[in-house]
Amino acid sequence: MHFPFQLALGVVAAALTVINSTLGRPLHHVYSQGAMAVYFLVMVPLLTRIQLGLYRDGVWADAGLLRYENIGRIAIRETPEIVLLLVPRGRSRAFRLGVPSSEYGAVRKILEEKIRARVVNVEKAILGL
Repeated sequence: MHFPFQLALGVVAAALTVINSTLGRPLHHVYSQGAMAVYFLVMVPLLTRIQLGLYRDGVWADAGLLRYENIGRIAIRETPEIVLLLVPRGRSRAFRLGVPSSEYGAVRKILEEKIRARVVNVEKAILGL
């Protein structure tokens, strides 16, 4: 969503790296701006290539990778589109993953197997509900 803004930050950081190096600034000034430029110009585009979904070590959702061990609560919202909501332990912000209706049964089965194998330890709901 903020991809163009992040690329612009990378271009600005690269320009500041060149300016700092030509002005003879200390190495840590030049290095810090250069590292930010590399991150925004190289790593951010690479992160956009990762497909959302279930992986061996966790779930790659809208907010990043959530390892199976860190999942505290699971909910599925079945509005016109199916959305898997995962809440990590100790946090309140949910990770969202859109699930195609053709894959809905397979996703539920995988999560149930992870719960049975005790890879995912889901917290009990408030008052046991």
